[in-house]
Amino acid sequence: MTTRMVGFLCRDSGLAAHRLSGFMDDLDEATRGDFVVLSHPANEPVVAVAVSQTSLPSVQTAVSADGSFAVVDGVFHNAAEIWRGDGDTETGNDAEQLLGAYRRQGGTAFDDLDASAVCAIWDAADRKLLLSRDTIGNVPGFYAIDEEGLVWSSDLSSVVAVTGAAEIDRASLDQYLGAGFVPSPMTMFASIRSLQPAELLEVSGQGDIKSRCCWRPTGRPRLRLSVEETTEELNGLFDRALMRRFDATRKSAVLLSGGVDSKLVLAYLANRDGANVKSYTFEYGDYSGRLNESDLAKACADHFGIKHQIIPFGPDDVVKHLERMIGIFGEPFSYGLHTVMLDDICAAGVSDVFCGIGADGWFLGAPDTRAVRYLNLPWPVRALVVASIPLLEGAASVVGGGGLSSLAGRLRSRSESFDMLNWRAGLNLPPLVSGAIFQRRERKDMYRDRTWVGAARERIDEVFASHIEQFDGETEEDLFRFMSLRFFAGDQMLNWTHWSARAYPLTISSPFNDREILEFVHRMPMYQLGKPELRRLAATRMPHDMAYGPKIAQGVPLADWMRGGMREFVSDILAPSRVADSGIFSVDKVTKLLAQHMSGEFDHAWRVWAVLSVLLWQDNVKKWQGRRA
Repeated sequence: MTTRMVGFLCRDSGLAAHRLSGFMDDLDEATRGDFVVLSHPANEPVVAVAVSQTSLPSVQTAVSADGSFAVVDGVFHNAAEIWRGDGDTETGNDAEQLLGAYRRQGGTAFDDLDASAVCAIWDAADRKLLLSRDTIGNVPGFYAIDEEGLVWSSDLSSVVAVTGAAEIDRASLDQYLGAGFVPSPMTMFASIRSLQPAELLEVSGQGDIKSRCCWRPTGRPRLRLSVEETTEELNGLFDRALMRRFDATRKSAVLLSGGVDSKLVLAYLANRDGANVKSYTFEYGDYSGRLNESDLAKACADHFGIKHQIIPFGPDDVVKHLERMIGIFGEPFSYGLHTVMLDDICAAGVSDVFCGIGADGWFLGAPDTRAVRYLNLPWPVRALVVASIPLLEGAASVVGGGGLSSLAGRLRSRSESFDMLNWRAGLNLPPLVSGAIFQRRERKDMYRDRTWVGAARERIDEVFASHIEQFDGETEEDLFRFMSLRFFAGDQMLNWTHWSARAYPLTISSPFNDREILEFVHRMPMYQLGKPELRRLAATRMPHDMAYGPKIAQGVPLADWMRGGMREFVSDILAPSRVADSGIFSVDKVTKLLAQHMSGEFDHAWRVWAVLSVLLWQDNVKKWQGRRA
């Protein structure tokens, strides 16, 4: 992954220049010339940042006369609205506007900002550094603190290369195997942290750190609107959200599925004057099942007169690009495999890509609804569920010993599900945040050494619990929505969308994550399944059967591919010798997991993927560490 920006704040004068020099020396001569350096003071600086001038989309910078500077990796959506009338903040790039607003408002300049960006400000007068991540978490930021000071960057690999970080954070690994992502502020490295969505970090020249949250969602006070008023308000909000993200001078595209979310995005863009829009749909090769939605997507594109193109994606593409994918993401990842296949979109000259990510977070899904119902059960009923766990485990052992392995597997699965349900209830966690791949008890058996698991899980619980405390007074339904927004959206879905865009000169955005929209929908009692409010809005823009058509959960047919075109590749990666070299997983457990999947006895596709992704990530880490000066 190419470095876009990397910065150093050091306690001792001149040390920042030394660390920056080490980073630059590690680059080849041609690449070194691509960077501009900002530092302060001019002689023996305590802070320095190297910014790539060739990265697309570009990293923006601004410098003031007193030596203060701002760096913005990403874009602002509402700066013109919130800073209007602030003199010189009305013009200039995003970094110039931010620096001007900071001079007038201090750190509160971030409080109303809707952006897809990670930002850095050096305050020369107060000799402090401010790092911020946008409200929802569209763009990540990373930092590490060592004996020399602080290192920060908008990509994880650069921090690894500079610091030589090596120790895996076991708690992060365990959470990744459970839910497919690592929750910020944690990363897969014990010594590196991630900025949290809406976090503003202030670091003094002596290393003192203050952190605060600039925004958090709330469901209070509840809005009381008629169906017609709700639809009218959503229409205006959605139109403004797209206006903030749409640039008529740039070519745009929509990642179009068969669902109402992306259809709605296409409908609004199709009606916008001057829009130069094309639509694309992924079609999975070596597969003929329900996950392919190209017919539904094309029907929508044809209705609006928008050109539609298929992006073929098959098992050979995964094998060919997987190592590159892992390098782009910076950590093991799950799900968003297809979004790395954007070559056709770039070849068409597209700059801005729109998608429908985010609308699912407006509503409670079926798993969330069941979890809320469990939370509201009388305590004696929940006590019975807890008491049944060891009984089911015992029955599974007896039955398994009698040769009825299939029945034993079902009993053990039910035991693990009850155990997970009870853990979630104790922390009020929605299912997608707490585990959708390996269950907690299940993944413990995957490790070669299990002695660390208890302490690691206590750390994860503390991370979740600290955020739940911030939503004191919210309903359980709202709590589930807000925790999903904070973790599953910010650290999972938006994370892989961001890294997919960074692999190409693209921006990828969704109007559903617009801050103004979120502040409206969070105050509505939207707990019905089926997205009724969204479908009513869509019905004002498209035929009824299109707005209320079926939606297939997005996902690649990984189970079929692993038994087909990816079979040899997966088997080679998960060979016993390679698993043993990882030092993490039990060879016997991984071998059994793979055999059960390949035989068709169980669908372990995403479990196999999780282990495989960790092993390939370890290979990439060695390369990043090799870049260290």
